[in-house]
Amino acid sequence: MKDYVRRWWQRWWNGEYVPPKNVPGIPVIFIQGRSERHWTSKLLHTVVEFYLEHWQWCFTTAFTVTGLVIAAWKLP
Repeated sequence: MKDYVRRWWQRWWNGEYVPPKNVPGIPVIFIQGRSERHWTSKLLHTVVEFYLEHWQWCFTTAFTVTGLVIAAWKLP
């Protein structure tokens, strides 16, 4: 079961392999395919990449907003 979940997660994260479309009758043959990710995987990749690039101000902003919310609750 554990191996099945790991393989499913990897397939979802990396995307499904889409083979190249070779047109019969032309001399050009495409060898490499591509990986096509699910839209949820694309979204999570975008969030992770954004966090890895901007983690410094993400923490600062989260702490500041949390502090302001707590201060607003304490007001009479």
